[in-house]
Amino acid sequence: MGAAKKSEISNHSPVIIQMAQRLREVCFFADFPDELLFEIAEITNVVRFENGEDILKQGQFNSSIYLIISGKIGVYVDDGKVAELETFGDLIGEMSVIQGKACSATIRAEDSVELFRIGINDINNFSKGDRDRLRHTLYKIYASVLVDKLHATNQKAKKIEHINEELEVTKAELEIANEKLEKKVEQRTQDLYRKTQDLINSHSKLETQNVELLASHRKLEELYSTKKMTFKKLEELYKDHLIPLRLTLDTLEMEVPEESLAEVKLAGHEVLETIGLLEPITELFRAEQAMEQQKVLLADSQKKQQILAKMALGGTGAQLEIATTPEEAEEAISKSTFDIIFADETMFDFINKVPSISPTSKVVLMTADSVPNYLQQVKSMTYMPNIVSRSSEDRAFTMKNIVTSVSKLTSQDIFGPDKYLSWGVEIRELDIVSSDQRASLIGSVEEYFEKLGIRRANRDRAGLVLEELLMNAIYDAPTDENGKAIYNHLDRKTKVELGPEHQAKLRYATDGMLMAVSVQDPNGSLKGETILNYLESCYTGEAGKFQINKGGAGRGLHQIIENSDLVVFNIRSGVTTEVIALFNVDQKGSVDKEPSFHLFLR
Repeated sequence: MGAAKKSEISNHSPVIIQMAQRLREVCFFADFPDELLFEIAEITNVVRFENGEDILKQGQFNSSIYLIISGKIGVYVDDGKVAELETFGDLIGEMSVIQGKACSATIRAEDSVELFRIGINDINNFSKGDRDRLRHTLYKIYASVLVDKLHATNQKAKKIEHINEELEVTKAELEIANEKLEKKVEQRTQDLYRKTQDLINSHSKLETQNVELLASHRKLEELYSTKKMTFKKLEELYKDHLIPLRLTLDTLEMEVPEESLAEVKLAGHEVLETIGLLEPITELFRAEQAMEQQKVLLADSQKKQQILAKMALGGTGAQLEIATTPEEAEEAISKSTFDIIFADETMFDFINKVPSISPTSKVVLMTADSVPNYLQQVKSMTYMPNIVSRSSEDRAFTMKNIVTSVSKLTSQDIFGPDKYLSWGVEIRELDIVSSDQRASLIGSVEEYFEKLGIRRANRDRAGLVLEELLMNAIYDAPTDENGKAIYNHLDRKTKVELGPEHQAKLRYATDGMLMAVSVQDPNGSLKGETILNYLESCYTGEAGKFQINKGGAGRGLHQIIENSDLVVFNIRSGVTTEVIALFNVDQKGSVDKEPSFHLFLR
């Protein structure tokens, strides 16, 4: 208090002077003018709490702020301890005072605690000038404290994200190890049947492998448990703290004096940055939670494909049941309801029966056949199932398609190329409004992939596919209110300007393994039957057989599939159509690979 005038000090009692001197030692009051500090000292008293006593209770209203003098306190939310405070000058209760709401946590003494207690309601007894200056100073300091806390929270979130990335890498390594171990176990089992003379030795080796596999599974389970806990904490931080804090800061922006507005806006910016960081993580957590509730039936006669499905879904939490014959599959759905049913190309009779036995199940035909081989069988079915390709040689391709399909059908959101690329990849987007744009749109995509080092052969393939996708979105997709095509009869050189209700979206991205281009229109005029008819006519050399207008008789659709490594058709009839074309960045992955497509219907 050396800066205060003697006459000013003499106006206060020794008790107030001593309290002001003690308050000056707290960082929170470092910038307070002496005259205001004396005023605060008059409404401040020292309180004590013993071990186990509650200082503030969650759900109760509070009108005081507290600062730690000595001792340790615990912060509890819903009876769970979330933090400890024991630093001299740590601030408690300020958020409930600022918001005028009940306390969001219980503050409890962990040993003998001594605190400064400042009754904020007593400020109303000050003169108007002192009251306004004091509130201004308090708001300014509150904002500074909030910024510090938010910065610390942001750093923790970034650290948690880094840990999560490491967990994902470890998870991938463990899954590869598990795959190798599964192969070894399968091979050892076959050797036992063929070489009975080595039964004892082979059995010993098999036990060793099983022990290793069990240990690996346990480690994987521990990692999943850690990841799940991390995601849950991040979601709680996002939902229970950051969102309410953002609303509080919005309110403060309207209430604080002009001099403090910059500090509050800075705090708001910090909150928005943290929310932006956590939002995709919490969305991923919710998607994983939804998958844990799914019950999946795999109707497949191939042992190898059963193992791949187990490995693919084992880490998602989805409940998987396997049937090896149509009879077993039919019995399974008669006894239990499945959310999703995967069936191979030997199960067409069973697939036809599903709607009458289990009408709520989503059915997926999963096949490794070439496109021409199964078109007729699908067309002969009584209804149109979802269709997903798999590969008898590419295990990673098959497993990825299983997990992606379950995720899409679980979330009911079947759209978006991001579902086929690594998590976190930035998807670029351009509006399609005119036929004159085609060259510039293709040029933008070409320039993007070229800068990233994508080979010309792949860029050329993507350009050919994109030309067809744009033609379809501009000339074929738009329909009138009666569902009749508007521009399909026009020559493809005729300029077309799309109205707002027909404008489409071009999206493109790469994760270094796959490159993707997609076009999504708001018409939903493409039908699953149309896709199959056009493909059949082209593969059988009868292009034009199903032609009903001046369009390309399905040749464009055929070219899209033939020039891509995988094409995904996502259709919500009458609402949205999306076609995604995927290309292997490493062309070795495309050699001798049959063209394939996926079809998802909502």
